[in-house]
Amino acid sequence: MGKQTSDNKLKGKIYSVKKPSSKLYHINKTRRMSPKNESYNSITKDENKNKLHSAARRFFLATPVNNGSRKTPRAFRNSIFTDSVSKLSAEQTENNERQWHGKILELRVVIFICQEIARELLRKENSPITKQNFVEKTRQIFGIYNSKHTSNMDIDFKNHFGDIQIPDSILQKYGNGISVKFTKQNQSINMGDILNQYNDFEHHWTLIVGFYKQKNHMKIPLKDQIYCIHLEPENREFFFGTCEKSELAIYKLAVSNASSAQEAKQFAKDKPIVNNLVVNPKINAKQQRVQCSINQKHFDKLLHDFKIQHYILKTSENKFLYNPMKKESVHDTIADASLSSIEVSNTGP
Repeated sequence: MGKQTSDNKLKGKIYSVKKPSSKLYHINKTRRMSPKNESYNSITKDENKNKLHSAARRFFLATPVNNGSRKTPRAFRNSIFTDSVSKLSAEQTENNERQWHGKILELRVVIFICQEIARELLRKENSPITKQNFVEKTRQIFGIYNSKHTSNMDIDFKNHFGDIQIPDSILQKYGNGISVKFTKQNQSINMGDILNQYNDFEHHWTLIVGFYKQKNHMKIPLKDQIYCIHLEPENREFFFGTCEKSELAIYKLAVSNASSAQEAKQFAKDKPIVNNLVVNPKINAKQQRVQCSINQKHFDKLLHDFKIQHYILKTSENKFLYNPMKKESVHDTIADASLSSIEVSNTGP
């Protein structure tokens, strides 16, 4: 009798789920499932959506009332924030978990830039820069922001902000766009596709680079080590030396269009000669690409010896950029970035 009761209890802790392959799997509820094997049902999706929506309301729409308590205006309870966030990050972060920390910093920088644009637009409109106006304007700009347009930049002022007229002061400061990079302390900085990187120097543009250290399951940005670097066409030489665009194009075409990975690896050996960049062909069963990177030694040289215009986004002035980053689901990632921005928005411009 005792054994039968024990068996029944055990059966009660087993349930069945169907995976895309339509095979039936039995999972023991007493064991913790890894994120890869987690079964997402409609309830889980609704919970995640509500978390995101709630975080959005608190960041953009909450107004201090009743001695500091917060309340969401009825008109904004169906916020556009959820849609704009999904356009920004859902497909990027969920499909590439290895870059989750980079996407968090990218999102924080997007919010940071939206705040700068909001401040300049309010000044241009001769509107009073109150806390309420500032938050509402930031919310409006972020709601329009759409990163789905193809661009080399993480923030492209021409393509990512719809019909918003970006103030001249922002364009003069940042150029055509901003590329955001985030890497572990003392490791190389991945700069992306080598030909795209060359083309970026056709115009003035901005590179934001941050460094972090790992502590358990958290990425902690290093204090005062998020750099904002303004680059001009004449700075291309530092990275590429005398290498011509045609050389890069021929090399990239040979590697990416090779009939097999083995053939691509043969073509990849004949690398173009560049200056302070490392040419990194990425060749395996899934890809044949030509990336590039800059190591820590060359990055220090860029800052200190080459005298390119740059400054540090200081921790004391931009606390939310430096908040520790935890590996969460995409919704919690967005919520983390949104909530951490409250202190900036609520302190006023």
